[in-house]
Amino acid sequence: MRGAERILTHIQNGNSKKEESMFSLGKVITGEPNVTIQIHGSSKVLSSAFFVMPYTKFRKEETVLVQRIAGTRATDRQYVVRPLHDMVSVCKYTGSDYVLLADSSIKYPASQTFCPWPIPAGMNVLLLPNRFPTKDAIWVVVNTYV
Repeated sequence: MRGAERILTHIQNGNSKKEESMFSLGKVITGEPNVTIQIHGSSKVLSSAFFVMPYTKFRKEETVLVQRIAGTRATDRQYVVRPLHDMVSVCKYTGSDYVLLADSSIKYPASQTFCPWPIPAGMNVLLLPNRFPTKDAIWVVVNTYV
């Protein structure tokens, strides 16, 4: 229960330190069953014992989101790891780009986005990072609406 209580406190009280309020990218170095992750900017590779992980299979070379848990000690699981596709963007399709509604200076190229059905320009979409990206499918359209 101690781990769950720490995570609840972390969520309710906000983040007191800058490094605890930011997400980092991590790279899965070894896949299932003995997952190891290297956090961007670090030379160390950490075993899954350092992470609170969802019930998700991670594969080698996958990119993940990592966040430090406030108030952890050396013997605790110190990070939460999440699949990269947990981020969602709300965009407007222009015919060549997907423009973020919250900040029109951010654009996702249509040539690098997978959409399973044809959509007209002007359509609003929900866009996720592709969990297993390729050069032609870095982003995935998961929903459309007017």
